[in-house]
Formats: sequence, C-alpha cells, structure tokens
Amino acid sequence: MRLRPDITSKLFCWSLVSLALLTPARGQTGPRSSIEVVLAEAEARFAQWERERLEAQWWEERQFFERARKFVELWNTFVEKYNRGEVDLQLALKVSEAFRALERSRRWPAKPQKTRRAKSEASVCEP
Repeated sequence: MRLRPDITSKLFCWSLVSLALLTPARGQTGPRSSIEVVLAEAEARFAQWERERLEAQWWEERQFFERARKFVELWNTFVEKYNRGEVDLQLALKVSEAFRALERSRRWPAKPQKTRRAKSEASVCEP
C-alpha cells in the first residue's frame, strides 16, 4: 500500500508532535519554544483534517443509502403497477435513472478486473 504524500507528511508531523509532547525540555518553565508552537499547530491541523475526512466519509455513506432507498422505493412502485397489469414507461425510466445514480456513487462496489488468463478462457468458451 502506498501512502499519498500529503498523508505521509501529516503522519510525520503528528509523530513529531507526539515525540515533543513525550519529551519535555529540561528546566523549561517560561514560554514555549517556536518548535513546540509549530508542532502543536501541526497536531491541531492534523486533527482537523481527520475530522473533516471522517465527516466526508459519513456524508458519502449517507448519500449512498439515500440513493439506494430511492431506487428501492421506485422499484417497489414499479413492481406493484406491473403486477396489476400496468406498465408505466415513465416510472421505468425513473427506476433506471435511480439505479444508474446508485451505480455512479463512490460506495458502489468496483467491477472485478479480468486477468489475461480469464479473458483468454472466456474467448475459448464463447462460440
């Protein structure tokens, strides 16, 4: 797994802050040194970044479940009408659009990658 440079630098800053907090300077009773101030600011920025990342992840999940709920609601309506012998093409288009919106969301599972061997076996089996 490869870390992105911005994450790596933030983790490095966080480790420096942790190290600075664990090893206080000897005999220092006056104002904090500039490095301590910088490290404390870096830790605060990292904590803020982490909160924002978790909030964004929560919103993505909420949006995905909202899209799934909408699709299921439209699908149930379509099935009820179909079982009564009605075919509503506008409703079918709405169901299709809702499913496509669900597929485009970031939480939708990725398609499995076919290997060369699987592709060659698939071509052999097909007429």
